[in-house]
Amino acid sequence: MDSPQAVQNDSGALIVTRIGEGDALAESALVDKYYKSLHFILMRRCNNDEQLAADIAQDAFIVVINKAREKK
Repeated sequence: MDSPQAVQNDSGALIVTRIGEGDALAESALVDKYYKSLHFILMRRCNNDEQLAADIAQDAFIVVINKAREKK
């Protein structure tokens, strides 16, 4: 079984494919891999409103993970 760090090193496309195959570890890896970058961008767009940026980031990951799950 892969570790979270090993899955995080996979490409974004491979992580999404793994999510579609039901790999819960890949869901965590997706968030771990992209959260900081997305949050940084959102903080700038949300005038440094930490809570708003975090809420939007969470919503974005929910959409991406749900879409990836539908690709089964």
